[in-house]
Amino acid sequence: MQEEIGYVIEKKGTWIDVAITRKSTCSKCHSSHQCSVAPITQALTPDHIVVTCQTTQTVHIGDQVKLCLPQASVVKAAMLGYLYPLMGFFIGLFIAESIRPASYNTDITALVGGVLGGTLGWLLARYQAKQQESTWQPQITAYLGQPIETSSHIYKL
Repeated sequence: MQEEIGYVIEKKGTWIDVAITRKSTCSKCHSSHQCSVAPITQALTPDHIVVTCQTTQTVHIGDQVKLCLPQASVVKAAMLGYLYPLMGFFIGLFIAESIRPASYNTDITALVGGVLGGTLGWLLARYQAKQQESTWQPQITAYLGQPIETSSHIYKL
């Protein structure tokens, strides 16, 4: 299970918007101090992700909540987003090549078949994602309340 802690930023009836701080993997890399990609990635990646989920509990704006998304949902979404269009591309390519008359250009036929197959794979993935959208909603597993205010004073012991 993938768990994240976020803050409630908006409340619309039983639906709430939760802002989750995005974790950068660049800070964990040993080469991040000499990498040319890290500054670009950090500049183009938003700091927060906003997730909408349903709740029956009373929450207030600013409350912390723990969200959970089952790992199977993440894997299925990745499969739909990447694997279906890619498989459609190759299936379309092979079908176009197998029915191509000998007088047609091989490259253009393969390109057209691949693009059509990839588009059909993407449309199929989009359709199946809409069918399973309700099962992919993050679930609130804990209500953590308001964050504790920390003092900026340093006390000497």
